[in-house]
Amino acid sequence: MEWLNYNHLYYFWKVLRAGSLTRACEELRLAPPTVSAQLRRLEQQLGEKLLTKVGRRLVPTEMGQVAFRYADQIFSLGQELMDALKQRSTDKPLRLVVGVDDVLPKEIAQELIDPALRLPKPVVLRCHEANLEALMAKLAIHEIDIVLSDAAATPSLNIRAYNHLFGEVSRRLDRHAEAGKKLSSWFSEVPEWRADFVADGRYSYPSQARSMV
Repeated sequence: MEWLNYNHLYYFWKVLRAGSLTRACEELRLAPPTVSAQLRRLEQQLGEKLLTKVGRRLVPTEMGQVAFRYADQIFSLGQELMDALKQRSTDKPLRLVVGVDDVLPKEIAQELIDPALRLPKPVVLRCHEANLEALMAKLAIHEIDIVLSDAAATPSLNIRAYNHLFGEVSRRLDRHAEAGKKLSSWFSEVPEWRADFVADGRYSYPSQARSMV
């Protein structure tokens, strides 16, 4: 297994957090040429360009943004570990980023997410709505933590994910009685549809809620 040099990653993380190479070097108490050399070695190890110059500023490339998100989680968890070992309480809220498939009824998504908001520890919740393919792409690069959808992830998406069936619900929509009778007559040749319609103009359809992590 090839091990990542976390010192190099830490310098990269500090540069982006500080907003400039000079400020990061002041915080690290290192000379700019030293830090620049470490950043180049990190790029060589990862085989990707992580930073680019815009004017006098260093800004992350697309892969640099991915690396920064991972680094942010790694060093945040490291700080939490140190706090736990020193028996100091951490007030940092939990972070949950949820992707919601745009075809999933929002009231179902709200019911699935609601238990997370009732945890003893505060939760910072962010929701992103898009089609399943776009959400799975974000899941693959860890921009979101979980995807809620009414369909399972398929091999055609070429993304490794785990499907969990949360359950099945029956949704009921009110319609005028006359409209209900007309719809019932239209589907009179299909027994399973006809069984879903009732005289007061209401009909139901099955819906499934799934999560992918």
